[in-house]
Amino acid sequence: MREFSEQDKQRISKQFCSFCCSVLKNEANNIRAEYKHYADLEMDFSFLSDKEQAELYTFDCYFVTDNVFNVCDIRIIVSNNMLAEAINKLPCDLRDIVLLSYFANMPDIEIAKQLDLSYWIVFRARIRALKRLKAIISTEGIK
Repeated sequence: MREFSEQDKQRISKQFCSFCCSVLKNEANNIRAEYKHYADLEMDFSFLSDKEQAELYTFDCYFVTDNVFNVCDIRIIVSNNMLAEAINKLPCDLRDIVLLSYFANMPDIEIAKQLDLSYWIVFRARIRALKRLKAIISTEGIK
């Protein structure tokens, strides 16, 4: 292997320093260009129409306490009062399965793990719960 002289070491060091400086300058320019790109895409809220402003938020109703169900430490709110009333008339085990399946969007396998049941028991119970729920809604005229 070749030994470098002191002049060669200084030249290589200056070249490396120059290379690092140009890399940092180019990266800074790239960041500035990216910030400018995002700034061009941004819009002040005052320029939006009323319809566009209305699409930016939602309103959640949390003042209704009768429609809140707690299943496996999951708080589930049913916004339709009549549907909540019909669900409340189901037996406890079926109610939990319906709430976890349709309101917490859990698959049957995960519900089975949560409730410490087999997959097939949860599957059949969900089908049975839907039939009972349909019967409750049709007999009592809940819409």
